[in-house]
Amino acid sequence: MDGYGIAEEMEFDATPWFEQASKQQLRRLKPELQSGRDHGETYHFYSGEQTDDIFGWMSEKMPDKNSSRLLLFCEKSDATWSVTVNADDVRSWELQQQATKVATGAVDKLLGL
Repeated sequence: MDGYGIAEEMEFDATPWFEQASKQQLRRLKPELQSGRDHGETYHFYSGEQTDDIFGWMSEKMPDKNSSRLLLFCEKSDATWSVTVNADDVRSWELQQQATKVATGAVDKLLGL
């Protein structure tokens, strides 16, 4: 069936992966940044080996009905999955983490910790 494929979209919250990710894993994500166009609008996303690992980790550590169904389909049909992560969501998460770190440091400094 060369040239044919089945596409199924599934959304999931990847925050738990980002929360446990090492700095090295986050750095390996950066080269996977890509751009696309949809209805004349440019959008940015991550896609590649490290990004695909996010779904693998999530489906192993936090399985749900959709991920289990997709993994079973891939296993039975000898298919693979491909993951994209919205770059704006990643940037928002990074900014939130930085803000939390700065705020925690400021509070600790005020309390003399």
